[in-house]
Amino acid sequence: MQVIDVNDNVPQVSLSETSISIIESATKGTKLLTAMASDRDSGDNGAAGIKYTLTNDEGRFSIDATGTVSLLAALDRETKDSYTVTVIATDGGSPALSGSATFDVEVRRL
Repeated sequence: MQVIDVNDNVPQVSLSETSISIIESATKGTKLLTAMASDRDSGDNGAAGIKYTLTNDEGRFSIDATGTVSLLAALDRETKDSYTVTVIATDGGSPALSGSATFDVEVRRL
């Protein structure tokens, strides 16, 4: 009997922080938090095939392949004093499944 590596589990995303505060003078590349995704499927259908993306970040943040979220551009508290950002983890299955988690960023004065 042959078993056929099914993509039936959605990635679960956890964050090292759900709310952070950062000073507006923080420089590009400042690390903010880490997202970690798990998936009970195996191979590319599971954690091995996870890819991370961000939404609602207005081009201010980036996420790398390990789930580390960093500052991509300067923040100006007078322009905007808070952001709500969603991390999406998508597995490599067909069809791909996604899970998400949201965090808040408060921009503080110097």
